[in-house]
This record gives sequence, C-alpha cells and structure tokens, in this order.
Amino acid sequence: MLLIVGGRETKQTQKRPLSIPMVFFVMVRLEALPQIHYSQLGTFHVITNTKDGIPWCTRDGIPQILIDNLVMTRNIQEARLFKFCIMPDHMHILLCPGELGLSKFMQSFKCQSTRDINIFINDRSRDPRLNNSRSSDPRVAATTGGLYWQKGYYDEHIKSSTQRARTTRYIQNNPVNHKLVDDASKWPWSSLHYENLMDEMDIWPD
Repeated sequence: MLLIVGGRETKQTQKRPLSIPMVFFVMVRLEALPQIHYSQLGTFHVITNTKDGIPWCTRDGIPQILIDNLVMTRNIQEARLFKFCIMPDHMHILLCPGELGLSKFMQSFKCQSTRDINIFINDRSRDPRLNNSRSSDPRVAATTGGLYWQKGYYDEHIKSSTQRARTTRYIQNNPVNHKLVDDASKWPWSSLHYENLMDEMDIWPD
C-alpha cells in the first residue's frame, strides 16, 4: 500500500487495523472543520448571527438599513426574497439566491450592511441631537470598535412545499417563540409588514 508522506510516496511496511482511539481522533477533527455550504442554488432558510451575540440588529435605525441592504442585494444579484425576520442578535431570511449562489449573496449583504450600519452609528455618535437611542443591554452601549456579523452563516436547503411552509411559520413566529411579543404581527421588523417588497413563491407539488 502506498502512502503520501511529505509529498513523497512511501510503502506501508505493516498493515494494522484502525484502532478505536484513531477513529475517534478522525471524527473529532472532522467535527472541528468549518461549515461548508455545498448547495448554492435553490431555496434556503438562512440564519446569520451578530458577532459575540451583541443585540444590535434592532437598535434604533438599524433594521431599516438591514432591510434596504437585503432588498438591494436581491435586486443586484437577481435573487428572490420571500421572508425575513430581524431579531435583536440574529436574522432569518428565506430566499432563492441568483446565479452567483448563496455564499456570494450572503457575503455581499453582510459586507455592505456592516459598512452602512457603522457609518450610521459613527454619524450618530458625532451628533448629540441624533444620539438619543438607548439599549437595555450594556454590551451595545459599550461597543466602540464597530458592530459586526459573526463569520459565516447557517442554512437549510428547502426541498418541498411542506418544509417551506413549516419554515415560513417558524420565521414569522420567531419573535413570539423568543417571548418578545405575544403575536407575530406585533413585531415590526418582519416581512409580514413588508409584503410589497417580497417576491411571490412558486407553487411546488408535494
């Protein structure tokens, strides 16, 4: 049997079965690998989190920046946007990315929204007339180096109408599940209030 060691081929001199500790080691190493998004085209439920879980997404003025950037990215990349919900420390999106794929969509959205949000925050900090927002979380007030997304994102590939309907309900009811409101319609930063900006879903056979 040939093995590649340091770029050179060498013969394995003794055969021995893979021991349990070695199997465990391999499994641990695979678990430690970063998330890889194999599927890039189709319909996806995406969750992207704030860095360190700091709840800045619903800070005064920021949700509209996120929505504007989400719609802008949709338009530029010729994607389709179906649902979203902005939570304090994360965001849910149901979409079908354009031909560039899901990773390019999320990279563009997160980079541009981060830039616009930090420009907005810096402008407010320089003008005391605008810097009147308050947060119940001291981590937001203590943030001086900028507001950022956590690296990467989580995605679920939607493959059936049943799965899509279940995901839609989950996204819309997320504020209720987190006990932020008692009715989904009372949460202002949801696509429930921006249906005019959303794309129509195709009818899928079960």
